[in-house]
Amino acid sequence: MKRLIIMIVGALLIIPKGADAYWWTGNKWPQGNPTTVTVTITSSIPSAWAYPFGVGMAQWSNAGAKFRFVTSTNSGHNVALKYLWFESALALTYIREGIGNRTTSDRDIDFNSKYSWDVNGASNKYDAHAVFVHELGHWLTLGDLYNSVDTEKTMYGKAGLGETKKRTLHSDDIAGIRGIYGLK
Repeated sequence: MKRLIIMIVGALLIIPKGADAYWWTGNKWPQGNPTTVTVTITSSIPSAWAYPFGVGMAQWSNAGAKFRFVTSTNSGHNVALKYLWFESALALTYIREGIGNRTTSDRDIDFNSKYSWDVNGASNKYDAHAVFVHELGHWLTLGDLYNSVDTEKTMYGKAGLGETKKRTLHSDDIAGIRGIYGLK
């Protein structure tokens, strides 16, 4: 009997772990009811991007969690910028946290000027709308996913030319924001 129990426990230890639905980085914005974050869309962002960016913020704001994004043109915090050049990433989210409390205090998104961008689904350009929705997921403290079963999720860490599927949230992305900030 003891040998059978050891074999069962041993078998359970070698069962492969499935893909995580989402990855939380462990920090978050200070709690509110709902938690509200103002996003500053700077003049460096083409005016044609304003509406798609608003739609992207609405995707996360309407996901059923106690969290929402609102826009501003001049708050100076939580800024979306364009035309910064860096080596390989399509876009980067910069994070500032409160010291010692894992609370987010400010986030910025920079789009890489090395790449061609569009918001109309052009097959030869990267979709700024989809990448913005993905980067907002980082603002919510969700991390990149790289498992092959995660390719349809907004938080999958790779994007291709003309790829627009990350404009809408996957059910696991929604589970992530709800898990972090609670249900409305």
